[in-house]
Amino acid sequence: MENIQQPNKWKAFYQNNNTQITLCIALLALCAVGAITSPHFFEGKNWNSIMTGVSIVGTMSAGLTVSMILGGLDVSQYAILAFTGIMFAIFVVWWKWNFWLGVLGVIVLGVVIGLWNAFVVCGMKVEPMVATMGTQFICRGFAFIVTDAANQRVGEIAEVNYIGTADILGIPFCFWFMMVAYVFVYIMLKYTKFGRDCYAVGANSRAAYLSGISLTKVRTRAYIFSSLLASLTTILYVGQVGSALVAAGNGLDLDASTAVILGGLSVAGGKGNVVGSFLGCLFLTILQNIFSLNGVTQYWQTITKGFVLVIAVALDTLRGGGQAQY
Repeated sequence: MENIQQPNKWKAFYQNNNTQITLCIALLALCAVGAITSPHFFEGKNWNSIMTGVSIVGTMSAGLTVSMILGGLDVSQYAILAFTGIMFAIFVVWWKWNFWLGVLGVIVLGVVIGLWNAFVVCGMKVEPMVATMGTQFICRGFAFIVTDAANQRVGEIAEVNYIGTADILGIPFCFWFMMVAYVFVYIMLKYTKFGRDCYAVGANSRAAYLSGISLTKVRTRAYIFSSLLASLTTILYVGQVGSALVAAGNGLDLDASTAVILGGLSVAGGKGNVVGSFLGCLFLTILQNIFSLNGVTQYWQTITKGFVLVIAVALDTLRGGGQAQY
């Protein structure tokens, strides 16, 4: 009887998770650079700042992961954050709604915007990046119009102030919120039919359609979820800043996309997971933190993010990414 060679489990694990493992090594190297270049890098106050900072792009990236697995690049998230933040301020400051009713209003807006994105992509057959770019302009325009370009202060509201400043077990509340979002998305993608359908549609939309999966339904749910998390992230943002800013996230629209692609998601869809997305967000946040500690100007930080985006897309191409079909 011939001996059948058993596959090497560690080799298989590395092949399935090579992007995440590489990112973990890169993060360790980045932390070493941070420790060498700044004596304040490993201080508790600095890591509190890192966790607070990553919570914004991280929570949005959890939602973006779902639409990206479908091959749907969503660049409207920061604009949704700006618009829903302004509307939240109108709800609770101008119209005197209580905090939770304001949050409900933000959730409804997120769902409506997600439905709009899905309609443009699925109904009008517009490429996802172009469709969500249009939504980006629309949301930013409305954010300026509804308050005549005036920022709105909401920091006096007790619940908003708690979200922005509170910590649980020494870890910022915003970070805990982000981790809950990641756990939810992880379970949804790994253990539900919707999650399996997302991967199937992203990998081969025609094969998914022939197997009985409703492409429109899956994509609609994905865009709703992406917009919903972006709208909920606005509560974290206004809590940290103390105000709803009409230009919130301006110039940062591709940060979440850069992070998730760096974390192993394919532009074409069908690949990646939330673990990689989180690691990608953490890498970018720590990199920006090191720049700030060493007095690197915002201009050079922007240039660096541009190079990181190009490298991330190039790596995606090498991993076998391509053009998603819609």
